[in-house]
Amino acid sequence: MFNNKIVNIIFSILVAIGLWIYVVGEINPNTTGKFQDLPIRFVNATVLAEDHLALVDPGNPLVTVTVSGTRADMKNLDPSEIDITADLSGLQKGENQIKLTVSLPNDMKLQSISSNKVQVTVETMETAEVPIQIQYEGTIADGKEPGEITISPATVLVRGAASSIKKVQYVAAVISAAQINATPKELEAGLSPVDKNGKPVSFLFLSQEQAKVTVTLLELKTVPLSLTVNGNVPNGYILESKNQPDSITVKGTAEALSQVESISAEPMDISGETASVNLPIILTLPAGIEVSTVSVDLTLQLTITPVTVKTFKYNGGDLTLKGLAAGLAVDLPTQTIQIAVQSSAEISSGLVAKDFSLSLNLESLKAANIHDSWVHLRG
Repeated sequence: MFNNKIVNIIFSILVAIGLWIYVVGEINPNTTGKFQDLPIRFVNATVLAEDHLALVDPGNPLVTVTVSGTRADMKNLDPSEIDITADLSGLQKGENQIKLTVSLPNDMKLQSISSNKVQVTVETMETAEVPIQIQYEGTIADGKEPGEITISPATVLVRGAASSIKKVQYVAAVISAAQINATPKELEAGLSPVDKNGKPVSFLFLSQEQAKVTVTLLELKTVPLSLTVNGNVPNGYILESKNQPDSITVKGTAEALSQVESISAEPMDISGETASVNLPIILTLPAGIEVSTVSVDLTLQLTITPVTVKTFKYNGGDLTLKGLAAGLAVDLPTQTIQIAVQSSAEISSGLVAKDFSLSLNLESLKAANIHDSWVHLRG
């Protein structure tokens, strides 16, 4: 009896397992799944371009979809297999709404979508010739810097919406920092239009997708900078400050740098300068030597202001007498004494009469009528 009970239990378990396998493996019931933050793929941009129109970068619109399918299919479904597209063909200049199309693998069905339309802006297509600059992925070793760079071509044509074209600062030729070393090397670099912050500007067409780049990893060296500044600012102006760099960081091969002890700049003449200005310094570089990015765009910084004249009035009682011999007295003049002070506007605004003292030097003078004397000012 006990044995029959054990057999029945085992048989029940086997039947349950069999039914579960049958339901899951053979019947494979439908189920649903929700997928969030799915990107929209914009298609037929070239068709839009045929009408001389272009899509303004819509950003990164995302949607959420709920789909249904068999348990097995849902289990194996990768979100990247859910293709959500917006067809750009037939759009007009200005604001447009595009109905989204959702493509699913196998026999899956769309149950819902968070938004079945996307709003986009279409503008007239423009073309601009933009310079190519290298952009490095990865870290350059300390004390080194890429140099001896050639890029072919030097520029590339960029087409797209007018507002997007205006954002483009340059086209980045992207290469890995790990690919460059002390030996010149030609590399194929992918191109990407970027803004002033180095961030990609999307939905633009390039006349070519790659450029050839030759680059060498060079050594750095900081040396004194020799710069001669000639001339003076014109009358009526004050040179309040003159700041010039006294050193410069350059790059080159170890052999080339070993010959460099200093760098000279062309003499600069500040005659005729009547306003604060940053004057570019023109360098004289030896062969095989380049300026490091640390010292790029060196300038002579001049702070120049117009002369301001301010007058102050005093009387005889304001004079201090010096060197008067014993037994002598002085009859001080009764007329007003006026002085004029030249300075910058900033200094002049803070000056008052008591900032100055007037004195008469009467040494070696005898009793007489003194008509002329030097007035000494001390501020």
